[in-house]
Amino acid sequence: MGLYKWCAAAFLGATAVAVTAPIAAQTPYVPINRRGSPNPELRTLRPEIKAADPAQYKAVLDTKDWQNPYLTVGPEGVEVRARGMESRTVPPTALAGVLASLPITAWPYGRVAAVSAPSLLSKSDDDKSATTDHLKAATEVLSSLNIESYHWPTKP
Repeated sequence: MGLYKWCAAAFLGATAVAVTAPIAAQTPYVPINRRGSPNPELRTLRPEIKAADPAQYKAVLDTKDWQNPYLTVGPEGVEVRARGMESRTVPPTALAGVLASLPITAWPYGRVAAVSAPSLLSKSDDDKSATTDHLKAATEVLSSLNIESYHWPTKP
């Protein structure tokens, strides 16, 4: 390869990285399988998301100030609120996919999600039972993704 072609290739590669890096932070992450093609069945968080930093979130006293994903567990499923998406309720089986598809900007505190289960305070035994099952499943999903559960305001 001549010097001209090498310089052009180096410049174009650097330009592509500089232009696509901000876009990559906003796009959904789809893990790649062993053959090199996208595999949405493999759910994992983007590797760029750092470990949880308690110094950043332990002082947050109000849910409106919480910056990372916030999960409200109830008898209907798990409501997910996060930057970069509209709030929605999903079954615990879909939670990993929803969290894995969030942009990097949804994780400023690192790998931690607030979890609340107000239905555990309900008087209905059916609601309590369904909420307990969903809470257990959601906690297992978070653990499988190496996401810390920050229980707020109720403890399971």
